[in-house]
Amino acid sequence: MKVSLHEIRKRIVGDTAMRMWTVIAGLVGVIGLIVTISPIEREPTPSLQLRRFEVHDPRSTDAVLTDPTRSQPDEHIEIDSNALDISVFNSGDQAALVTEIEVRVLYAAPLQDCALMQGGGGDLMVEAHYDLKIPNQLPELPHRLTKPVSFEVNPRENGRFAITLGPEHDGPIPSVYVLDVALVHDGQKSPLPVGKAAVLDSPGDGGLLQFDAAVDRGDYDCFEENLDILEGADEFDAKPSRDLQQLRSHVKRLVNEYPSQRGTPACTGPSSPPLTQACFTFSGREVAFEVKLSAPATPNNTQVYIRLTGKELDSGIVWAASYGQGRWDAGDPQFYNPEDRFVASECESCLVSGDERRVVAFSPRTSLLATREVEVVVELRSLTTSGSWRTVAASAPFVATRG
Repeated sequence: MKVSLHEIRKRIVGDTAMRMWTVIAGLVGVIGLIVTISPIEREPTPSLQLRRFEVHDPRSTDAVLTDPTRSQPDEHIEIDSNALDISVFNSGDQAALVTEIEVRVLYAAPLQDCALMQGGGGDLMVEAHYDLKIPNQLPELPHRLTKPVSFEVNPRENGRFAITLGPEHDGPIPSVYVLDVALVHDGQKSPLPVGKAAVLDSPGDGGLLQFDAAVDRGDYDCFEENLDILEGADEFDAKPSRDLQQLRSHVKRLVNEYPSQRGTPACTGPSSPPLTQACFTFSGREVAFEVKLSAPATPNNTQVYIRLTGKELDSGIVWAASYGQGRWDAGDPQFYNPEDRFVASECESCLVSGDERRVVAFSPRTSLLATREVEVVVELRSLTTSGSWRTVAASAPFVATRG
């Protein structure tokens, strides 16, 4: 059977069209399949975010006071403790669970005892019920501490909690700590960073009181060293507790009020013999005088007596040194009361040296000289048969300015 050329062309075109429709149909099927299987169900997950981190004022915490030296039972008390306030938000669609609080101690420094308070409490032991206890002795820094917790935050909700912290055993002198806080949650490998806090391990007035006592003792180096310790926490860019800020401000005020620079000696010229020359120096931390004699001092019969007056002083101040058997003894500078006879007595804080023609006395007790300028008069005295001191020579008044 003959097939015309036209018929052949018709069949070729038809077969080609059929194959094209078959391919198109196959593509539509694949696309349909893709569209059918593309929706995937997503598992609900938590997503914890930090909202706020604050170092709160000290709060009351239960504690136990123990005295092993007595048969009395332990006493249940309350003490102040630091509190870290943490707020978080769960932006996920499943509850988030905080399982651990992680704290790294970055800085730990005990303050110097400026008032010799160590041991003042005897064998008393205070153990507080803190959420997180900081060991009194840390092996190395940074030191990692952990606290297991179970704190749940519902989806799309905020959560807030606080933890208290302090030393394992409380003592009279506080220590300074910088803590880096993080939260372990939902099995995450990396904890959620919270922030850094700078705190005293024993909040309260103990630090303030002991630094004031340091002024009375004349131990200015002690609170200067403690200022370095307190300011050392600033290097970590941490949130300071309010009691730490107050203590740092107090110590800084003391350092500024009692500066370390020495004053310039103010001296009088030649005076009536046997008083040759007298010089007086004072600064925020110390007072000193030097007196030269043209005739030798007589043991148990010679006294150098200094009277200080000033516009800012409510009353005068006197200071004396008496010559004994080959040595001078000096008392502390004291407020002057005309009705009382000043008797020199050796003091531990004074440094006195010299010989029978010269005496140099130094005292760190400057709380009596809270003034800018004083007028000085130096007298040389001898002991009368009646037991009273008689002035035998006196300098002209001269002015000394605080350094």
